[in-house]
Parts: sequence; structure tokens; C-alpha cells
Amino acid sequence: LSGEAVYRTPSGHTHPDEWGAFLQAVIPIPGTQRFYFVGYHERFKAAEPDVTANIDSLGITFVPHPAVKIKLEHRGGQHNGPLAPDGWFASFSMLL
Repeated sequence: LSGEAVYRTPSGHTHPDEWGAFLQAVIPIPGTQRFYFVGYHERFKAAEPDVTANIDSLGITFVPHPAVKIKLEHRGGQHNGPLAPDGWFASFSMLL
């Protein structure tokens, strides 16, 4: 379980404040040693455009080696189009 929060006040107050937070859970899939369920929720209040987005993501991560991760996820939400559009995403990461 991990999470993060941020709050930003621009200098000069030319734009409204921005803030956001997320919470993520990663759970091993029973009976496997290399697959994990990943669930994610984020809420972000943007200054430009002036919207508050709710973003949810569900996915599966495959870990063929401790330094390599391959993830397939589906993201969806409300008022999130300009910030993080809905759809299927794949990612590959490697720790060197």
C-alpha cells in the first residue's frame, strides 16, 4: 500500500491552487510468484483547466526478474480527459 499527496500555491496568485493525492495497492495473485494485481485511485484539482479529476486504474503486473516489471492496466475516471484519458495502457520498467 502506498500513497502521496501534494499541494501547490503559485507565486503571484495568478492561478488557483492545485492539489492532488493518490492511493495504490499491490497484491500478489495467489498461486503465482510473478503476477500482481494493482489498484490505484487519484483525485487531482487542476488550475488549468479548472477541473477536479477522479482517476481509477486496475491492472496486472508481471515480474520476470526482480529488476524488471511489465504492467497492463485500464484507466478510467470522471473529468479526467485532458489530464489522464481513459483507456488501456502498457508499461515496461527496468531498474539498472
